[in-house]
Amino acid sequence: MLILLNKPFNVMCAFTDREGRPTLKDHVPVPNVYACGRLDMDSEGLLALTDDGQLQATLADPRFGKEKVYWAQVERVPDEAALDALRRGVMLSDGLTRPARAQLIDEPPGLWPRNPPIRHRLNVPTAWIELGLREGRNRQVRRMTAAVGHPTLRLIRAAIGPYTLDGLQPGEWREVAPPMGVGGVTPPRPRPQNPSGSAMILRLAVLTMLWCCACGDEVVQLYESRRYEPISCSPNGFTVEDVGAAYFDGDQDAIRKITNVWEGS
Repeated sequence: MLILLNKPFNVMCAFTDREGRPTLKDHVPVPNVYACGRLDMDSEGLLALTDDGQLQATLADPRFGKEKVYWAQVERVPDEAALDALRRGVMLSDGLTRPARAQLIDEPPGLWPRNPPIRHRLNVPTAWIELGLREGRNRQVRRMTAAVGHPTLRLIRAAIGPYTLDGLQPGEWREVAPPMGVGGVTPPRPRPQNPSGSAMILRLAVLTMLWCCACGDEVVQLYESRRYEPISCSPNGFTVEDVGAAYFDGDQDAIRKITNVWEGS
């Protein structure tokens, strides 16, 4: 299960709070789901929740390289030097940040008013920056913009990887399909068309084992080890996976057909 929530301002990124502050439970009445990463109480926007530990790590852990996109309303209008510093990396107390995407944008269309509104300083203009980060330090966006002379007044997370806020108002959520290969969804494995020399050797080894009466355990071990990529073994398109499937299904006709093709190849 994967849920996308537009977390409102001043809501804790947790389902319980000893101090009685607003929590995710006030907006997502779904049991046994957990946030994929964090979003500060004074930040708004996209928060992903799931009941799948692997999916949680995939979306939250920077090692998986998922870009997180933020809209930051900052004091004053950043010049190109400030934007370039954000792009190259900013030295913070915990080290240099990774390179990031940074650009000036207009106020996001359809943006909801914040309650309470941001503080405004007389004669100090504000601007919006879109930042794309592939790491997740504590209050990183706020520290980065402050380091280049533009404190953040309002911060909204707009996207996590392929998932966006589109169509969600504060407090609203929707369930979406998890990404391919995660959360029980497995992508198809490609089948290269041209066998290599090592692929030919592997074919012959499997064929030899199939001809042996006591080859069962070896075929199972080869198939389960997955130390190979699926390979095309003849113009008929049989692969080592096909051999394994035929063996596991006990399909003797398929095994005979495969070995006959290999004999003639």
